Amino acid sequence: MPLRPNGPTAARVGAIAALLTTLVLPADRVAAQNAAGEAGGTPVDVRGPDAPPDDAQGAPADGEEDEEYRALVAQALDEFRARRWAEARALFRRAHAVEPNARTLRGIAMSSFELREYAAAIRAIDAALVHPARPLTEAQRAHVLGLRERAEAFVARYQVRLEPPDAEVRVDGVRAPLPDGEVVVDLGVHTLRVVADGHRPWERRVRVVGGERQTLAIDLEPSSSAGEPGGDAMGDEPPDEPLARQTESPSRDDTAAHALLVGGGLALAAAAGAIGYWVDREGALGECDATPCRNEGAIRTERDWGLALTVGLGAAALGLTATGALLLLTPADAPGGRGVRCAPAPLGAACVGRF
Repeated sequence: MPLRPNGPTAARVGAIAALLTTLVLPADRVAAQNAAGEAGGTPVDVRGPDAPPDDAQGAPADGEEDEEYRALVAQALDEFRARRWAEARALFRRAHAVEPNARTLRGIAMSSFELREYAAAIRAIDAALVHPARPLTEAQRAHVLGLRERAEAFVARYQVRLEPPDAEVRVDGVRAPLPDGEVVVDLGVHTLRVVADGHRPWERRVRVVGGERQTLAIDLEPSSSAGEPGGDAMGDEPPDEPLARQTESPSRDDTAAHALLVGGGLALAAAAGAIGYWVDREGALGECDATPCRNEGAIRTERDWGLALTVGLGAAALGLTATGALLLLTPADAPGGRGVRCAPAPLGAACVGRF
């Protein structure tokens, strides 16, 4: 009776009702209801409004604690019915802390499965199958075993062989249980990390697509010095940085280089305009050779200014572009650093730089 978020509503309501029954009713009353249903009749609520929970399976003698347990289970089922899986699992866990039993573990497993945390679902199912308090019925065992089989398709199992044997395995920074020496990892990209005192940590990123079975032989190298720690100083927290660190180049600000290149482009455009003006004035002066012009002196002066502007703007464009390119190509960590200072100058700008 595995559940999926997109399943039919009627099936989900029936599953929730069955879960409520198994968590609250004694096993013999559950069997009576199931038998009535299998015989073709309508299951009858034999509890009564004030019926106690499963006292025969180790319910606590403290009435207040028992009432707390039933309240938590009821809240968990309300959240499960509303498809708020995380809230339901949190409440099932609280109920399990009040009264540990196989039925609450089953609720935890079902919620974890709906959350797509299949490794957690498998661990809860394995615990529910062997828990002595309120043990699962045969129908419930068949249900969780089917759920477990489905979850296995969505996890990877890594059989780890560790040296030293007491090394600790972590998945995404959290200590991982090692039942039978295996690490069970959910779908997606995860970081496996192995640490031990006096040894260098081992780390690998894995991408799980489901169904992987692999053996990892991990032999940690001893630390190079006695003062070098082998584990993480942050305990179970994930590492802030990867093991293999790459040297990062010092940060650089290329604003000045970009400004110089833009200035060079503008100066080049202006030089092109000056060339056009110079050519125009040179043509007008040629016409004066054929036909005397009264303003020949003014035209000659304009031609000379056109030539001067062309030369000056061309030189400025060349200088600005070359300086900007040098700034971009020079490493930021070059000896002595780098820098440039520019100031207005006749027909352009004067720049002094260090590269």
